Amino acid sequence: MNFTHQGKALIIGGSSGMGFATAKLLAQNNIEVVIVGRNAEKLEQALTPLNEIGTASAIQADLYQTTDLQKLLTYITQEDVRLSYLVNAAGYFSPKAFLAHDVDDYNTYMELNRATFFIAQAVA
Repeated sequence: MNFTHQGKALIIGGSSGMGFATAKLLAQNNIEVVIVGRNAEKLEQALTPLNEIGTASAIQADLYQTTDLQKLLTYITQEDVRLSYLVNAAGYFSPKAFLAHDVDDYNTYMELNRATFFIAQAVA
């Protein structure tokens, strides 16, 4: 894979799973990564191996909280923050049967989708 853009990569949900795997791939290809997650401990654990192979930083943000989302949007729109890559790998996992999901589950999914929408809009 060739990464031709010089800006940073913002990885929502970058402290685990597909987001972390993508962060490692980008760091291995000399792309500075900024991982975002709500669990500060997981973020710190993810930063250690990422900084061993490249340059990484983290932003702790709970995307369900308006103030945290606004903090992230403020970071994204700073003039000196050059983002060239965006990965939306955050997810909500509620392991129950499809028909067992209720309005609260649906709203949780939609709140995360709302946050990633505004993040993508700010990056664009």
